[in-house]
Amino acid sequence: MYETKISFYLKSNRVHIYTEVLRAIGSPKRICFMIGKNGRTLLIAPYEKRDFKSHGVPDKVYKSVVSMEINSIRLCRLIAEAHNWDITRSYRVPGKINIKQNVAVFDLSNAEIIRKNSIGK
Repeated sequence: MYETKISFYLKSNRVHIYTEVLRAIGSPKRICFMIGKNGRTLLIAPYEKRDFKSHGVPDKVYKSVVSMEINSIRLCRLIAEAHNWDITRSYRVPGKINIKQNVAVFDLSNAEIIRKNSIGK
């Protein structure tokens, strides 16, 4: 397992997933998000079916260092409400990639507000 992160830009309802995360879980064509029963963890896993809970990964993500961004008002608002996040702010959430299980797990309870000069740190 190794460390990574995911970012939530709540003003624009965007989720930023780093390419390293997608490559580490097997470079899937589709992914899904799952929230743990306690609401503290967010899991990203490969997903085969095209349905309302999966997101396609554009080919260009794997051909360059372009990160993936998903627009999801539902996911952003659900997580923001559960953790009392300010919807006018952006948050970076630490996580770990479990290569053996082919998933990335993020600890929503340890989110940090992204400050203007802290992007990429």
